[in-house]
Amino acid sequence: MPLVDKGSRPEVEIERTALHRALSLIGLLSLLLSVWFVWSSWGSLPETVYTHFDASGTPNGAGPRLTIILVPAVGLVLWIAIGLVIRRPRTFNYAVRITPENAKAQYGIAIDLLEWTRAETSLLMAYLGWAMVESTIHRASLPGGYLLMAAAMGLMATVVIGMIRSVRAR
Repeated sequence: MPLVDKGSRPEVEIERTALHRALSLIGLLSLLLSVWFVWSSWGSLPETVYTHFDASGTPNGAGPRLTIILVPAVGLVLWIAIGLVIRRPRTFNYAVRITPENAKAQYGIAIDLLEWTRAETSLLMAYLGWAMVESTIHRASLPGGYLLMAAAMGLMATVVIGMIRSVRAR
């Protein structure tokens, strides 16, 4: 299969919808809330915190307290990075060939997919920050351990739905 010259793809302006803005805001607010929660709980945390959990939410790994900052920090970096990537849908990889006729629909579907992924990832990272603090302070299993597996399956479902939409909108 020949390489695609992404520069030859049509340049189409895709307007951000109210849903895009809402998903972006949900992701950002969840991460900021996670940062605030970790910061406000800092004094209650021991020097060693739970950093890894099995599928049921039982802690099976620990590390220095500073580790807990990484969760919301990585979430914020991902939120910013995806926000920057979204601005250039013409450069994405697509399951179908991009033509002047399908460019607007394909770019819109790709942006939808990334906004949903960004919101879901942000919510997951915010939950992890909260759950790590809570499980460490209370020396208990992760609240809703199976929720993490459900969230991962939800992210995969988002990608599959986006790909199906893209192929159908050929």
